[in-house]
Amino acid sequence: MTDTPTNAPAAPVERGRREFLRKAAATGAAASLGPFVHPRPARAARTLRIMQWHHFVLSYDNWFHDTYVKEWGQANDVEVILDRVAFPSLPLRAEAEAAAQKGHDLFMFTSPPAIFEDDVIDHGEIYQECERKFGKPIDLAIRSTYNPKTKKYFGFADSYVPDPVNYRKDLWDGVGVAPTTWDDILRGGRLIKQKLSIPVGIGLSRVYLGAHYPLDVGAGAILGVFAGVAARLLVS
Repeated sequence: MTDTPTNAPAAPVERGRREFLRKAAATGAAASLGPFVHPRPARAARTLRIMQWHHFVLSYDNWFHDTYVKEWGQANDVEVILDRVAFPSLPLRAEAEAAAQKGHDLFMFTSPPAIFEDDVIDHGEIYQECERKFGKPIDLAIRSTYNPKTKKYFGFADSYVPDPVNYRKDLWDGVGVAPTTWDDILRGGRLIKQKLSIPVGIGLSRVYLGAHYPLDVGAGAILGVFAGVAARLLVS
């Protein structure tokens, strides 16, 4: 996305609810949820229902539920109801609640889904309030949650998580390529295979950490193998 101004006009929503969410973001509730979307008003203004996924770092779940949520709720006189589902079930639950137009007030996603834009409020005021208190958001946050065609913020990104990559530096140095981009990986991986007969692969650590399921990654690997073989046959 390009041309993403920070101050987008807010969608017409219930004023009291909108003010509550704006103040919640400014006082820290929203800043602890990860990329989230706020569906259209579902309950009274002093009750906040949050849907999250079970985090693979159990201590985070315990801290957020047992400490942060309770302390924030008491400090702001808000009853916070926190529910969790397995990671693969989160988008399905969001779809069901969007279709029913009732359910939770905040949904936490690992990335803001634009598919729910028509079912959520405009989050522009949350960005404006956070910018007023904490400074401008990074460009990645805006690009991830702003639709320049509709001029609507369909989510709020409070953070991002880079995925670190570990690799054999000696192998890549040996072919004079650094795995900085996907093109570098394809080019350098081919040279490493040709020179040392060592294939380049993507590790399955996410399965070990519980962020993906074995069948998920396994099926993708099998499809990738067949696609690679087919491509090789086509060009040879």
